[in-house]
Amino acid sequence: HKPGQVALAFHPRADERVSASGSDVRRWNAHTGAPLAGLPSAASGVHHLSFSPDGARLAAGLVNGDLELWEAKSGAALLRLPHAAGVFFTRWSQSGDALFALPMDDTVRVLRTR
Repeated sequence: HKPGQVALAFHPRADERVSASGSDVRRWNAHTGAPLAGLPSAASGVHHLSFSPDGARLAAGLVNGDLELWEAKSGAALLRLPHAAGVFFTRWSQSGDALFALPMDDTVRVLRTR
């Protein structure tokens, strides 16, 4: 990745990690560092990445204020929710039935995923 802000998430059940710098999103083998099949670019710079507990979905908090939800293997967009400010943190509940987003507008947003 280019120098600058980098986001990183480790898959909860596989030897894989995903990293992002700007809108460039990449998958890697967590043990060897070898690149895996790529993911599509994000709609904007990525502040934060987090896998769902089952590893099937990947949440991305974006600089442009969007919260994106992707299918983890393909990167296919499942959902895009706009916010008034950049989303700098995302976190899944332990059960995976909720996703918490912290945009830079002093709020906490909860997305029910089931």
